[in-house]
Amino acid sequence: MLRRHFAATAGPVQRLLAAEEARGAAEWVRPFWIYNGFTADLSPAAILRVADHPAVEWVRRADPIPPPVVVPVEEGAGELGDQASEWNISKINAPAAWARGYRGQGVKIGGMDTGVRREHPDLTSKYFGGDAAWWDPYEEHATPYDADGHGTHTMGTILGGNASGRDIGVAPDAKWIAARMWNDGGLGSLDATDAIFQWFLDPDGDPATDDAPRAVSNSWGFDYDGCLIDFRRAVVAWRAAGIVPVFASGNSGPGYASSDSPGNYPETYSVGATDSSDRIASFSGRGPSDCDLQQIKPDVSAPGVSVKSSVGTGWQTWSGTSMATPHITGAAAILLSVDPTLTVEEIESTLSATAVDLGAAGPDNDFGAGRLDVDAAVVMLLNRGVIHGSVRAAGGGGALPGAQVHVLPSDREVAADDAGDYSVKLAGDVSYTLEATAFGYQAATLQVFLPAQGDLVEDFVLSALPSGGVTGVVRDDQGTPLAGALVDLAGARQATTLGDGSFDLGAVPVGEPLLLSTTYCGLLDDQRTVTVPGSEGLNLDLALATPLADDMEAGDANGWSSAPISQFYFDQWHLSTQRAHSGSGAWKCGDSGAGNYENYLDSGLVTRCYTVAKGSTLRFWHWISTEHNPMQFGTVWDGGLVEASTDGGESWAEIFPAGGYPKKITSNPANVLPTGTPCYGGHPNAWEEAIFDLGQVAGEVRFRFRFTSDGLITDEGWYLDDLTLAPTDAACSVVVSDAPAVIGVGETATWTVQVSNDEARPLHYDFWVDADGPGGGSVVPLLLEKELDAGAQASAQARLKVPAGLAPGSYTVRTRMGVYSDVVWAEDSFVVEVQ
Repeated sequence: MLRRHFAATAGPVQRLLAAEEARGAAEWVRPFWIYNGFTADLSPAAILRVADHPAVEWVRRADPIPPPVVVPVEEGAGELGDQASEWNISKINAPAAWARGYRGQGVKIGGMDTGVRREHPDLTSKYFGGDAAWWDPYEEHATPYDADGHGTHTMGTILGGNASGRDIGVAPDAKWIAARMWNDGGLGSLDATDAIFQWFLDPDGDPATDDAPRAVSNSWGFDYDGCLIDFRRAVVAWRAAGIVPVFASGNSGPGYASSDSPGNYPETYSVGATDSSDRIASFSGRGPSDCDLQQIKPDVSAPGVSVKSSVGTGWQTWSGTSMATPHITGAAAILLSVDPTLTVEEIESTLSATAVDLGAAGPDNDFGAGRLDVDAAVVMLLNRGVIHGSVRAAGGGGALPGAQVHVLPSDREVAADDAGDYSVKLAGDVSYTLEATAFGYQAATLQVFLPAQGDLVEDFVLSALPSGGVTGVVRDDQGTPLAGALVDLAGARQATTLGDGSFDLGAVPVGEPLLLSTTYCGLLDDQRTVTVPGSEGLNLDLALATPLADDMEAGDANGWSSAPISQFYFDQWHLSTQRAHSGSGAWKCGDSGAGNYENYLDSGLVTRCYTVAKGSTLRFWHWISTEHNPMQFGTVWDGGLVEASTDGGESWAEIFPAGGYPKKITSNPANVLPTGTPCYGGHPNAWEEAIFDLGQVAGEVRFRFRFTSDGLITDEGWYLDDLTLAPTDAACSVVVSDAPAVIGVGETATWTVQVSNDEARPLHYDFWVDADGPGGGSVVPLLLEKELDAGAQASAQARLKVPAGLAPGSYTVRTRMGVYSDVVWAEDSFVVEVQ
């Protein structure tokens, strides 16, 4: 999808940059579909020409940044392993996995580091080769290169050979590709890092080929006080593409929540460092994750103290979680040589399940699941078996599609298909408890033993629970029955009320407290817990309340709610008395009082449901102050926008105010909004009215006020007050005078238009001509986005040139105002003879 969007929109800018290259004003031009743009080295004059092009939304400088904290600690000569392998390779039982025939053969891995010294004798034969195996975003080295040695050391641990006399790599038959994150001067940039993430998704640039690596090793991170989530979306994209994102936990330990980003993302598989005695290294980053202070980090551990590997054309012994991380990447290659179809989740769960448990029993924030054991992971895969069967109702009741089969002690859960069948692949030589559940049925359990490589058939027959019917009527608070109200019982039973307000949810288990939710657009939702007492069932009389008069002042009592929109971002919407356009307060996204909003917000304030007629106008007053970008006019780092949903909140689309949003989001991976997203922001620091001509947004609509921030500077935030929905048909009039009766082809017709606003509010409208006759019809905008004060009148001179070649005859010319071409509020017309 990213590629298709880029192909559809990038053409004009691509041609522009090609022209600048031809004139010598641009070089180093690179396309990036990951953010729908280009990177180029432009002359000052070219920057101005590119910025002025209508197809260009923004131009920003790609500032260099120092490299993330990567501190390999050189120590002593290290420990001894067996006669053939370094101690760390022996410790994780890699040679035993090789003896079974699994050495990473047929598997491509990636290294995202300082580069790789290809000519190293342990690595040269392992290079995948070709045009898509090496990438230097700085274009300083056309072939693999490492100015630092760090990336060469980590690659040696992944798949190095035994040129030193001992095996140094975990998966010696795997192949490598690599990209360098820093240039010869030791500097990198966010743009370059994003570009490398993109490159690993498709190294050869051809989406029709499957050339991405199956795992990428990342022995780098940011020692950041918190969760630096700038690269989270890229990591999620890797996982979706089947790439295991292996990251170092960082060398910032041993304090609480000291793991580095991105290693502390829940979506990365992060690695802590152990020594030859299976003790956690003092420097190894600890959990819990600073992204939520809940998730255990690291995920797993591996040798990272005094690890000998390739550097330059020789070998050195280094320490760090950087040294531990490549063990896991190599282990992933080993598992993929056992079964190339493994998913990211299956690889990670297998490595975690077979790790040697160290420290506190079970996963902990020092070692994670424990120290890597490659051979144990291979054995688990080789011994996998399958349990399958069906879930059916007792007494010949038939299949139970959607029934859940839970597998204990694992966390696996599968749903029965439309035929009631299920299947799950699990580690063999293990006992399991299977539990099948379905709404309205008694859960059933089975104790089973799955032999190594076994194939078990286990069927479930569920007995129906005692039940009673749930029926009722839904009314408004005046007692009028409501047709079309939605009644939901615990997500398992739904019904829509009939014309008399009645509903029937069918049979429901007796004695089980269940959440009943009733919604009807325009009234307040009702939620209550109900329990069916017996077979006689339950009959309910439900009344939905009318919202209070002022949506903003009433807050959540009027059906409004707020929550984070994106995972690991935060919500700060609340009712505030700090500022108000009217009354005592307003909604604010930000801290209490005049305090600033937090970093990493993606806050959604959702309104109650409104019944919106086509052509309505949404109006509200707002006060905003956010971090702006002084280097690029019209852009902000943080901002707010408005969205609408016509499907009950399942999907949302941004809607636009009359005249457009004044700002756009700056290129910034830490803000969840795409670069160039129109928004409110900056420092107006004054109450302003926002007016949205809703156009095609009609029916049952909820609005969402969305505010986002990045990870640095913050400001006071966004206040909202006095929301209204204007009527579809505004009280206004249009009167035409001085219109011509006859006009020739090619001549210009002029006439006077008088517009009156009889509303007690300002009207924001479009003004156009709709003409038809022998030559066909046309709509011609005369004036767009005009505002007329309450009770005011205005006049204007309209001009329209008769096109050459227009067929002669009598034409009706209608002068209209309203929501352009969709909703006409008022009009007047005249007839003119074209000669």
